[in-house]
Amino acid sequence: MEKPVVSIIIPTYNEEKHLEFCLQSINRQNFSRKCIEIIIVDDGSTDKTLQIAKKYRARILHSGYNHIERSKSIGIAVAKGKYLLFIDADIRLTDKNIISLSVKLLESKLNITGVQCVYWKYSKKHTSVNRYCELYGVNDPFPFYLKKRGIQSFLDNGWIYPKTLIKDYPQYYLVRFTSNTLPTLGSQGYMCSSAIIKKYTNWKPYFFHLDTTKELVDSGYNTFAMLKLEVEHDYAKTIREFYKKLYRNLLLYYKYHSYRTYDYNIKSTNFIGALCKMLTVVTPIIDATRGFIRIHDLAWYLHPLFSFTVPFLYLYITMLNFRILMKKY
Repeated sequence: MEKPVVSIIIPTYNEEKHLEFCLQSINRQNFSRKCIEIIIVDDGSTDKTLQIAKKYRARILHSGYNHIERSKSIGIAVAKGKYLLFIDADIRLTDKNIISLSVKLLESKLNITGVQCVYWKYSKKHTSVNRYCELYGVNDPFPFYLKKRGIQSFLDNGWIYPKTLIKDYPQYYLVRFTSNTLPTLGSQGYMCSSAIIKKYTNWKPYFFHLDTTKELVDSGYNTFAMLKLEVEHDYAKTIREFYKKLYRNLLLYYKYHSYRTYDYNIKSTNFIGALCKMLTVVTPIIDATRGFIRIHDLAWYLHPLFSFTVPFLYLYITMLNFRILMKKY
């Protein structure tokens, strides 16, 4: 194998229903497979996950820490590529040029720190909950109203953070973030320099995307290319699974709160405003109707339900973890 240009890090745990589609999408990329290193960091899968990984000649590492961000850190430690691409097993790269364009931009003279796609692929074949996430560009209604999301909604007209925009190119938005304007960039096809991550971020023992991106921005690595391309994200098929994943994510946030540096940097007035919009339900209904006019899909109308109920889930978990918060403050 030639020295890899890109190391793709994929944490797994019983991902047989997703992983093959993810790896197939990597193989279909318009980029030499000889220059790609696929690293599967597995957390003790008991299904066919590892068999699938071997079929695609992936390098397999074993974690055992039962923590997806710890698995990513393990992958970073052994990655040989100049660039790191982070995707979860339930992600598919739907455009064959995502890797080649990302590498081209990172090697350009634009001093780009990271590259990420800004759309989730929308398909009426997907479940209503997945279509909700794709239409709004969120897996949690709070970032939608706090204006902290890194994925575009089908309600948007162009780039959603105009103050960060340097230039609108045909294939991507060139943007510059500060700690105050940084949205939630994540693991949906995010590529960055391995050397920069290892030198300027606290990637051990846990690699939290939001935190490490904030650390890069604070270190002056603040220019990003947001590709006008899609990735397919099989996030949650049912309402129950949607709440279950949100519940898990919130619990993990509090459990590892002492490691976190990204705090959303939200003014109290903005938070209260977002909360009022969600709880009164009027704005979510208006937004759902606006969306339905654009794309006739009843999945838009899951938004009032999630907007009203999710704050109570936040409140419940915050109360459970009140002592953890008091230790930090």
